[in-house]
Amino acid sequence: MEGRITAKHLNRYVTIALFCALAYASTLIFRIPVSFLTFDFKDAIIVTGALFFGPVAGVVIALLTSLIELTISSTGIYGLIMNFSSSAVFAFVSSLFYRYKKRLSRAILGLCVGVLSMTAVMLLLNIFVTPFYMGVDRSLVISMIPTLFLPFNLIKGTINAALTMVIYKPISNALNRSGLIHLYPSKCKREKKTHGKLSIVISLVSVAIAVACILILILVFDGKFVFFGLGLGE
Repeated sequence: MEGRITAKHLNRYVTIALFCALAYASTLIFRIPVSFLTFDFKDAIIVTGALFFGPVAGVVIALLTSLIELTISSTGIYGLIMNFSSSAVFAFVSSLFYRYKKRLSRAILGLCVGVLSMTAVMLLLNIFVTPFYMGVDRSLVISMIPTLFLPFNLIKGTINAALTMVIYKPISNALNRSGLIHLYPSKCKREKKTHGKLSIVISLVSVAIAVACILILILVFDGKFVFFGLGLGE
């Protein structure tokens, strides 16, 4: 019957809500403040959801997560705009490449283009929005692009892209076993063939890239680990 919510639709809504909850929880568990910017790994969860359900679902997850973040954010509407734009562009572009040809190479390509697209959009927003938020001249913000905004957004995107490559398969398996998603036998065979030894290698490389980028945030940009709201060593 048209308009009727089926079990498949209900599972989809439940799973999207689950991705929102996980993305929000990740912001409470771990962050790395860098100057007045903050890195967290919620985008890896949001992009993973977008890879499962498509670009529009990724934007919805990004929007809901950003709205929930208002409960803990001190940046108000500015933080909402920046958080939503960053996550939505990254998720939409990355999943768009993967949606119509679900191959590992397309996923990697999509994530790379997603990182670059997100970085470009965030630089524009920094130029036009940050001066109003910080109450400073736009020329000062522009002078910070090569030393802070550009490297930070590239590193943030790279870490989340790498983490997406690590968590996608475990989450896929968990959701399939729970019955929230159902992979067709042909897709299971294809993924099993694709994600053999190559999957292990890619996961190891992705972890190495993420760790290297986190070290750059800590050692070069003087970032600090924050767990559950407490700085490391507090």
